[in-house]
Amino acid sequence: MRIIQNKGSTLVLRDQFPRAIALLFGVSFCGAGTLVIAFLAQVAVLDCYRETDVPTCEIRRQFLGRNETIAIGTPQRALVEESTDSEGDSTYRVAVESDRGTYPITTIHSSGSAGKRQHRDQIERFIADSSQTSLVIAIDNRWWAYLFGGVFSLVGLAFIPTLFRHTDYCFDRSYRHLCVERTVLGRTQKQTYPLAAVQSIALEESTDSDGDRVYRVSILLNSGERLGSKAYDSNQAAKTKAVKAITSFLGLLPPSS
Repeated sequence: MRIIQNKGSTLVLRDQFPRAIALLFGVSFCGAGTLVIAFLAQVAVLDCYRETDVPTCEIRRQFLGRNETIAIGTPQRALVEESTDSEGDSTYRVAVESDRGTYPITTIHSSGSAGKRQHRDQIERFIADSSQTSLVIAIDNRWWAYLFGGVFSLVGLAFIPTLFRHTDYCFDRSYRHLCVERTVLGRTQKQTYPLAAVQSIALEESTDSDGDRVYRVSILLNSGERLGSKAYDSNQAAKTKAVKAITSFLGLLPPSS
């Protein structure tokens, strides 16, 4: 909450989530969601056939809006490749070792080793069984890429309305009232209280998940209703200034420290 007007018989304060932070989070989450969908929404197909005793395989991938086909030659064995992150969690992908090298079917690793082992066993059986003329394994990662990418994007979009949302607290000694104007996306709702209904002004303190102190301004009414900021933040100086300005304007006793 910050002071936007303090002149004569009028004091106006605005409560608004910082626009720079809202824009930063919104763009970051939307960007992350877009990247997840762009790079991880992948369809890969292993297509093997046997026209003679010697099998031949190719890998077809569709991602980033383009198609890719890789002729991997004669398969010799299949394996499950494991990747472990810094926290010790493992993800997997299936690769085919051929006379030309080792080729992963997908470019990305994903969780769940059981399905990967099933694909590996299918490939091994095809290599060993000369009576099997074809094998097709399709791996579609689009659903979970769309899911996680969509969640990130929705979180990012949720910050956008905060750019156009604020609440003004207008104290007016001439009309002896407090007018609360809540504006969301250009639409304003007004609610008026008599100044005599204001009992006290408080600087409330709490701690965040990291143990750091955070603050908010509360306007307490005689009815027990609380007005003011819903969210806490670390800007103690601005909130202390707001509390002092309101207290002085209304001639109230300063809040106890």
